[in-house]
Amino acid sequence: MKKALFGLMALFAVQAYAETLYFGGNISSSCTFVNATNGRFSQVGPRNLDALNVGTPASITVVNNKASAFKVSITQPAGWIQAPTGVSTSGFQLQPRVVGPNATSGFAPNGSKIETVLQRQGSDRIDVGLLFEETSLTALPDGEYSTSVTILCEAN
Repeated sequence: MKKALFGLMALFAVQAYAETLYFGGNISSSCTFVNATNGRFSQVGPRNLDALNVGTPASITVVNNKASAFKVSITQPAGWIQAPTGVSTSGFQLQPRVVGPNATSGFAPNGSKIETVLQRQGSDRIDVGLLFEETSLTALPDGEYSTSVTILCEAN
């Protein structure tokens, strides 16, 4: 009887179990913006506003995970959101600067926007400077001035 019990215990001790583990994933390229800050104009001379050298440029960080897969474009302002009556709606000049892996990538004009290809993956800060020169008045009137630009990251 002792032999039978011992043999039964050995049978249970040698059983093994196996499981299969699978790995998968969906790989997709991405381009996102973080840490946006608004710019601030300062007046430079009677007909000029500056949000680059004297004023404060706007700033945004772009993060992309695939080299040369994306381009960043910035659209020129179409006019003023707010400005005193009579101020010209043209005369804007974008002056962006890239700080990061794509610092050597320059912006080139393309219609009403400027654009650059993100040739390297990583995180870049884009400082968006904006200059304005009044073309119809001899001096800018006192008042509140505001405008906006659109920045877009899209497939290259």
